Amino acid sequence: MTPPEIETPAIADVTHLMIREFVAHLHDLNLEKSSIARKLAAIRSLFKFAVRDGIVTRNPARLVGDPETP
Repeated sequence: MTPPEIETPAIADVTHLMIREFVAHLHDLNLEKSSIARKLAAIRSLFKFAVRDGIVTRNPARLVGDPETP
């Protein structure tokens, strides 16, 4: 979710704003909304797993809405 020149944050430091910024970046790349939705689903699954295993205490991906798909 971060550009190569920026250090990747720890999973516990990821916020919903970072995820929204990533989704906006995908929009800027003109990806299909279905592709963006799949990437967001993968991020949600990662955080769901991390919460279940006690790696993090919150799931910031829950606060990010799905892109509207036709």
